[in-house]
Amino acid sequence: MKIHLALISAVTLFSSIATADHGIVETTGEFNANGSNVYITQTDGNNDISNANWAGYDFGTFYVSNSDTLTFTDFFFENFAYNNTGNGGTDDGIDSTHTATLRILVNASTVGTYSLNRDSAIGNNDFWSTGGISLNLLDGLSSGTHTVSFEIDYTYNNFDSSSENTSVLSAINADSATANFTVVPEPQTFALISGVLGFVLVALRRRKL
Repeated sequence: MKIHLALISAVTLFSSIATADHGIVETTGEFNANGSNVYITQTDGNNDISNANWAGYDFGTFYVSNSDTLTFTDFFFENFAYNNTGNGGTDDGIDSTHTATLRILVNASTVGTYSLNRDSAIGNNDFWSTGGISLNLLDGLSSGTHTVSFEIDYTYNNFDSSSENTSVLSAINADSATANFTVVPEPQTFALISGVLGFVLVALRRRKL
């Protein structure tokens, strides 16, 4: 799948001469929801991914006091960088000195920042991952519906044809796609709340009488 995406990017990029381009091909988040692995993907221009789409994905409902879990466990990221001056030009893509940083956000606030590992490269496409982590997304959350999203910073080479110099630039992908999940009290808590409300209603009715 990743090789297929890389080839698509390569064909698109090589068809344009005398250009400088960079971008994100694919991002996939790996989560564990109550013991089951969930993969949600966000792609730029490619829709042949079988994983659930990051945008609007619903993890479901979690009872925190009932030991339910929602954990962020890994992240896979592919980007490209291609520069060509045209006739006899210089190809300056991504090199091994470049970096990529991931931020995981819950309700638009950063809850984890990770330096991604450069796992492999195909042409001017690089493949990154966190290498496996464990981030509890339910930690400290109150009852209600919450969102999880991501941001990526990465560096790439940029070739300036006028000066014939190569510089390292940075870019950020602040993705607007968010997945959702809901936190609620455990069933026993609901029963307790209902009991208290029932007692209050009965007391109010007696006072009116």
